[in-house]
Amino acid sequence: MKKPLSAIIIMVLIPTLLSMSGCSNKTGETSSQEVLEHSSQKYQEAMDLCDKGELEQALEAFKQVDQQDQSHYPLAQSKINELKELLFEMYVNKAKEHYTAEEYHLAVSSLETALDYRNSQPVRELLEHYKNAPAGNEDSFDSIEEIQQAKKQMQSYEGGTGNLKISLDNIYTREFSIGNVQVEVSDDIVFLKLWVSIINEGTKNITVKPENIKLFTSDNRAYTYHPEYTKQDDIPFVEILLPPKGRASGKLLILIPLEKSYRFEYNDGVNRVVKNVIPY
Repeated sequence: MKKPLSAIIIMVLIPTLLSMSGCSNKTGETSSQEVLEHSSQKYQEAMDLCDKGELEQALEAFKQVDQQDQSHYPLAQSKINELKELLFEMYVNKAKEHYTAEEYHLAVSSLETALDYRNSQPVRELLEHYKNAPAGNEDSFDSIEEIQQAKKQMQSYEGGTGNLKISLDNIYTREFSIGNVQVEVSDDIVFLKLWVSIINEGTKNITVKPENIKLFTSDNRAYTYHPEYTKQDDIPFVEILLPPKGRASGKLLILIPLEKSYRFEYNDGVNRVVKNVIPY
């Protein structure tokens, strides 16, 4: 007896559907396994960074432990809370040391970093006190050797919170022109040409932007780059996506009152680097 056509179609389709279902489950299992393996690697990487004392980098690595990784995720969350508290206390103590040394702008910067890790009303009040501290005694370079040492630190790659390291160089001038048009400034204002070099030492792409850069004067006023003047330069610093180990360099032009030093800050909300700038 011949089988009905519908029965034959069903007999053909059932193995095919079962096979497809099996492939789907296998793919899902593979994807889940890859997530767990990557998460486990991040946890171990974070623990290794903790052992080396690289607390900021360890914190970022713990944040990448996936919630599906039930064997490591609860431990990672506990470590995140622990590291935030340690970093908060570390930067508060640094701020007090800077304040005692009359390095007021570094004290302010350290307290601002501490507040990134934990909100604290007493620390916010202390920050306001530090901001109102007299600025006249700090960064008084009494010798050529001290000036050279300050410039050396400025020109060395240094990091902060996150995965960026930055070096700086600069020159200031009262003269600037766009084409044949001379741009004039008042007696106490200069054009500071700031050469910025950045390295991404993390494991993910980071977008760096000139808008994230500020220079602070002794009265804690912030100055940003001048977009129109900067783009006239031969090598302007522009927004760029930095891959891991990637580098970027360029110049920014900033109109600013001339002082013997400034506080430089790069801050994108995740990566934060603070340095001294010695104009020359």
